[in-house]
Amino acid sequence: KNTLIRFLSQKKIDFMKKNEIKVMKFGGRALSSTNSFFSMADIIYKHKNTKQLIIVSALEDTTRMLKKAAQLAENLNIKEGEQIIENIYNKHINYANQIISNQYILQELRAVLTNYKNEIQKILEGVNITNELTARTLDLIMSYGEKLALQLIYHFLKEKNFSIAFIEAEKLILTNNNYNYASPLFEDTLAKCKDNLFPLFESFQIVITQGFVGTSKSSEQTTTLGIESSNLSAALLAAICNTSEITFWTDVEGFRSCDPKLINNTKPVKSISYKDARLLADNGFKLIFPKMIDIAIKYKIRLIYKSIFSPDGDFTEIAEKDTVEKFTHIIYKIDHLRHYSQSKHLSKSKEKHLRFKKAFPNGLSKICIFNTNLEKLIGLLSDIYKMNNGNLIHFNINNDSKIQEITLNSGISNKVLEFIHENL
Repeated sequence: KNTLIRFLSQKKIDFMKKNEIKVMKFGGRALSSTNSFFSMADIIYKHKNTKQLIIVSALEDTTRMLKKAAQLAENLNIKEGEQIIENIYNKHINYANQIISNQYILQELRAVLTNYKNEIQKILEGVNITNELTARTLDLIMSYGEKLALQLIYHFLKEKNFSIAFIEAEKLILTNNNYNYASPLFEDTLAKCKDNLFPLFESFQIVITQGFVGTSKSSEQTTTLGIESSNLSAALLAAICNTSEITFWTDVEGFRSCDPKLINNTKPVKSISYKDARLLADNGFKLIFPKMIDIAIKYKIRLIYKSIFSPDGDFTEIAEKDTVEKFTHIIYKIDHLRHYSQSKHLSKSKEKHLRFKKAFPNGLSKICIFNTNLEKLIGLLSDIYKMNNGNLIHFNINNDSKIQEITLNSGISNKVLEFIHENL
């Protein structure tokens, strides 16, 4: 009987129409306030007559805090680690209390969240006892960020009377066993989706799952696909769903000439080619995960970035293009760079290493400039050098790349970012 059901389901899936399922991904930064949850519901409602696959990320900072809690437990600071877990739990409970009014649904969600909290704390206790945090255990701990978000969003949308089901990504995405940076196995994931995902659309209009996590095919243990990899999960599932477009809902109106949280009067980037998107991803641009571009190219999937707070505002499209559209530059920065390599380069002596640390008390940042006027940028370097109090600036020009890099003191990186944006 089960074989027959699988066969019939398989035959139906093989003839699934192109773009029958709309794929949307909601990022953790987008869901940073109670209002953003209601904005998400409005967006989903606009497509209520279309089958929708929704991929969600952990709420902002949750994954980082889970990792910190795990490291504290390994270093025998279990109480501090447990307090972090308690804070994460309370954050989700507070959101739940503000966005869900149905007491039955709220009680159901609280029970699930409490169970997750207890599970995490038991894992931390094990790490504390053994004084060892393996890559596999770290993946398991970090995966709870997406689990918590999935349940919070599912119960919220359930109260809104959407025809919705949820499924854990571990039941869909199979990977190798490269813990902390696992690679999805496409054919195996396709088979899992045919068995576990597509049948849900026969009974529900919307299916919600999470990004970032999967299951190792060989060990059957939870894996993660890399930090900021929820977009990769979305691209993978979109390809399997036979759709030609993904909408990524963030807290910003597409890509901008600079981070609008740091700089005023940024300009929109309307479109960008796959090639340039991959270049940005390979050079640390956080909104793009490198492997997702490979999938988008192979399956010709348009990637649309929109703001959850301004659905009809500016947006950015990443797609296949014969020529690169002319647009303003993109300036971004990468913080918390390790400076051990630079210190070794300056001197092998401990005395000079200490002087290096004193010169850069806040560490290093790298400012990246894409699609710049190189001659004009070089003309700004002397002023940037002065702004950096005469400390070393490493300026990198790669003739094969459209991205230039300036490495400097993190303490003045925002000031330099603004200066470059205003003067290019």
